[in-house]
Amino acid sequence: MIADYAIHSPETNGIANPHVHVLCPIRPIEKNGEWGNKQKRVYELDRNGNRVTDHNGNYIFSAVPTTDWGKPETLEHWRSEWARMCNEKFEEKQLAERIDYRS
Repeated sequence: MIADYAIHSPETNGIANPHVHVLCPIRPIEKNGEWGNKQKRVYELDRNGNRVTDHNGNYIFSAVPTTDWGKPETLEHWRSEWARMCNEKFEEKQLAERIDYRS
């Protein structure tokens, strides 16, 4: 996975708001360094294993993600783990600040 990030600390009414934006694409990078597929096609098959077509002659398929990176549960897990790691480091440094991944 590739992550693009921006760190900044704007002020609003004299109050600092340091934060980071992290953008992660849902397209994986293959072992050879090339972009992988975001999804794959799973074709609907008849009882003989042949692809089924619609009334226009197009194959009927479902688009299935190749990773779970786009799932809300995955993002929530990542955010929760990030908050946990940051809060552990804040505690280690005896800082009172804590972050909440739900904000």
